[in-house]
Amino acid sequence: MIIEGDTATLVFQRILHHAPELVWDAIAKPEGPVPEMPLGENAIFRYELAPEDSSTLLTVTYRRITKQTASGFLPGLHAFLDRLEAQLDEKPLPDWSARFAELLGQYPEWTKHAAE
Repeated sequence: MIIEGDTATLVFQRILHHAPELVWDAIAKPEGPVPEMPLGENAIFRYELAPEDSSTLLTVTYRRITKQTASGFLPGLHAFLDRLEAQLDEKPLPDWSARFAELLGQYPEWTKHAAE
């Protein structure tokens, strides 16, 4: 996480074992699992897809997200990407809230930065 005044930039990467076209379809279609921005956020997000052999390196970047939102956003994005991966693998989607709760403890540095 990069702190820039009252905002932060978050970058998250995941290798998905599917072609970039399939990943893009899953993200871009209305029924895809697109994360929602919290009310009042004026953040910019970007998806970058790069082929890696028969897989895709997905990079998700959020800029100008408030530090307060950033504290919970990365575990939330991790849970979102878990759901995206399950969707691509045609497996049952993990419950977002339960997965978020499981992951929150893996990101203690985010909570620390948000409190500053």
